[in-house]
Amino acid sequence: MSAVQNPIVSEFPSEQDAATYDAWLRQKVQASLANADSPASKRFTSDDVARKLAATIEAENAKRRLA
Repeated sequence: MSAVQNPIVSEFPSEQDAATYDAWLRQKVQASLANADSPASKRFTSDDVARKLAATIEAENAKRRLA
């Protein structure tokens, strides 16, 4: 049986739950880093991102003006 964690110190009810989450998170981070390093990954410049964000914000504002 695993020890109960102090909720002030840990958001997980047990050490086993914390270890399971930690292993899952490390796997996700490793996969993301491998994907980011892949030459096949799509790249975006900061200008591309800024344009897309501005367009998204404008579209949402236009929807609200029409509502």
